[in-house]
Amino acid sequence: HIDVNGSLDHRAPNNLHVSFQGLEASALMANIQDRVAVSSGSACSSASLKPSHVLTAMGIDAERARQSVRFGLGRSTTEAQVDAIVGIVKDAAASLRG
Repeated sequence: HIDVNGSLDHRAPNNLHVSFQGLEASALMANIQDRVAVSSGSACSSASLKPSHVLTAMGIDAERARQSVRFGLGRSTTEAQVDAIVGIVKDAAASLRG
């Protein structure tokens, strides 16, 4: 129930932008905000409530854009931290889907 936004081959290695089918990004973000730093939309429009112009230019419709979350990794991010984040996000998505 997750779709990667953008090319799987041509992307920045420290950025993951995905859509969670059937979930509003804002609800997911509210559920994990005390444990994971994430953004919705694209980097250049993360503060806006409108669908990102970058996502719409990529052919992503408004509904899917509202379901989109962007994860960024830093130089000090460890594999163990990524594994923990995956677990947190997976549990939160399952909880929100009921």
